[in-house]
Amino acid sequence: MERGISQRPASRTAEGVALSRALHHAFDAPPRVLEDPIAPLFFSPAQLEAARAEDSPGTRMLRSHVVLRSRWAEECAASAVERGAGAVVVLGAGWDTFSVRRHGLPACIPVIEVDHPASQAEKVGRLAAAGVAVPAATRFVGVDFAKSSLEEGLQGVIPSSCPIVFVCLGVIMYLAEGDIASLFSFVAKQPAGSELIVSFAPNSPRFGAQVAFHGASLLAAPAAAPQPTAEAPPPLPALGAQAQAAAAGEPWLSLHSPEGIEAQLRAAGFSEVRALSLAKGAEFFGPLPRADSLLPPARVSVVSARV
Repeated sequence: MERGISQRPASRTAEGVALSRALHHAFDAPPRVLEDPIAPLFFSPAQLEAARAEDSPGTRMLRSHVVLRSRWAEECAASAVERGAGAVVVLGAGWDTFSVRRHGLPACIPVIEVDHPASQAEKVGRLAAAGVAVPAATRFVGVDFAKSSLEEGLQGVIPSSCPIVFVCLGVIMYLAEGDIASLFSFVAKQPAGSELIVSFAPNSPRFGAQVAFHGASLLAAPAAAPQPTAEAPPPLPALGAQAQAAAAGEPWLSLHSPEGIEAQLRAAGFSEVRALSLAKGAEFFGPLPRADSLLPPARVSVVSARV
């Protein structure tokens, strides 16, 4: 079950997603779609400037997807807590910072990050090095999905008597369909009112080629590390995100249409499924054109499903 979720430590694509959020906060024009002052702290000023210098329409397109899905997911999570949800679980958290920023959440609500233990250790180390205090209600649950299931990893960690919010962004494209079905089934068995916010990669043949991580930064070594050698090849060029992920050893395994993902969620037992609409997504970007040339995504790729 869910053995593809963060099975590999120190995911390079997770680093690329964090860099997208960092660039948005550090350099994009107001109004920000997502307020994330923590993300830039994961990178050196030189790394941020290098990524800014190689910005392109493809990286801006991916950045729009990344910040929009996080903004909407965080608002959905805050609304679910207002309705009585007792905890938020972030699956395959990578270098996401919601558990530290806690946008819209009361201080007492647990935010539980689930990821590979090695990836979490690296993240916690970077937060400490940046002087970022982790809130008392934040928990890091290290799960190696090659050895245990999500259900086993969360046993005794999440409350069993109240609804739970699960946030799963940038994950299921790395899972086989059987693992996705198991993930959906597990969440659908949670108490009534539980909610899953999940993003997916559209099955458009153009999507993966149009969006792109910052190629020179996606596989970049830390600032103090030695330069690439024959044993450590140089970073990838600025390819599409799907090609970059495959070259980094993290290939996309599953693509979906909005209709297909809704059908899967309903088949798993969710009673209500709603997608982020194009109109609602555009609201977060403010008046167009923006000075930073960011545009709202032309297709929705994140949905919320309620038990």
